[in-house]
Amino acid sequence: MDKIGIKRNKSVCVKFAGGLGNQMFAFCFGYTIARKKNMHLVLTREHILTQYFKLVPYHWKDYDLNAGICGCFPLIKDKGFDCGYDKKLEHLPSDQDLSFLGFFQSWRYWKNYENELRQILQFQDNILHEAKSQFHNILSKHKNDQGITTIGVHIRRFERYDTDEFGKNNAPKEYIIHAMDYFRNLYKKCLFLIFQLK
Repeated sequence: MDKIGIKRNKSVCVKFAGGLGNQMFAFCFGYTIARKKNMHLVLTREHILTQYFKLVPYHWKDYDLNAGICGCFPLIKDKGFDCGYDKKLEHLPSDQDLSFLGFFQSWRYWKNYENELRQILQFQDNILHEAKSQFHNILSKHKNDQGITTIGVHIRRFERYDTDEFGKNNAPKEYIIHAMDYFRNLYKKCLFLIFQLK
């Protein structure tokens, strides 16, 4: 029973922070913890992920669960904020509400739930429509090219260009050229679509 007398499953809260990518990592981590322990992952109606993905916010039937309630749950911190894997988090209790703060971004947390997460993180229809329209427009300019292979290149530019305390740094131009040459050797005709996220 909850403190106000409502019977419910225990819940998992994640302190979502950062851009969309970081929020997706947090969701995947929280979902996995909740899934393994038969708990609920708290996601409010206003959460940014619900704007992009077909996620159903979780709220209690008797009253809406908002982000404020998560502050009442025991907090588990990612001590180093280094995005690494912590095996101790595999052995958490399932008989109490939990809240997490940090960057739990190792693929090892959700490796057994990858297919489920791919089904859950489905883009909203308007986003899919726009993406398909843009892709169609690009390909229509190359409709006479036979046997063309389309390759997406995502270039991430961090705020600073030196290596930070967690080892993140920007890929040099030579790395990107080498990667593109790799695909040029695999396929006869390549069409590279460059996406840069700042």
